[in-house]
Amino acid sequence: MQISELAKLSNLNTHTLRYYEKAGLLKPSGRSHSNYRIYSEDDLITANFIKRSKACGFSLSEIASLLAIKNDKSQHVCAEAKSITDAKIKDV
Repeated sequence: MQISELAKLSNLNTHTLRYYEKAGLLKPSGRSHSNYRIYSEDDLITANFIKRSKACGFSLSEIASLLAIKNDKSQHVCAEAKSITDAKIKDV
C-alpha cells in the first residue's frame, strides 16, 4: 500500500508518517518503480502501535526503544520492555 492508504487506515496524516520515518520509527517495506513508498500490513501494525503509544504518553525515544526490542528479539529480553512500560506507569 502507498503512504496515502496507510494514512487512511491508521488515521495518521502523511506528514506524520514521513516524520516517523525520518525519526527511524517506521520504515517502508520498499519502493515502487516510480519511487513511491510501499508499506505492508506489518507497517500498518507498527504505525498503529506508535499512535497508541503516543496516546499513552510514551515519548518517541521510548517508542523507539520498544520497537527495537520488538524488531530484534534475539538481542533483547521481555524484561526490557516491561521495565520501560513500568517506568511509564509510575510517571503517569
